[in-house]
Amino acid sequence: MNSQLGDAQRTSNEMDTDILRTTTVLDDDFALNQLDEFPEAISMFANSIETLNKDVQCLNTELLEYQNKLQHLKENASNVKLAIEAECVSYEAVM
Repeated sequence: MNSQLGDAQRTSNEMDTDILRTTTVLDDDFALNQLDEFPEAISMFANSIETLNKDVQCLNTELLEYQNKLQHLKENASNVKLAIEAECVSYEAVM
């Protein structure tokens, strides 16, 4: 009876050890897979940052172009206003 109990305990301890080894191997494999994927993830982030920086440059250029166009429109509107006022003065002088 003691022999059977001892055998059962040894078998149980061996199973626990096997489970721990299996779990450790699985955890190690998972960690290694994650490490293998890490450079790819970093590369993807770097490419995304590069794309975003290019987009920022394009948007800044576009913004500058629109600001220049707006400035020209303001100047043209001012010139048109002055021309209309001059015409009104000329028209009133004739009347």
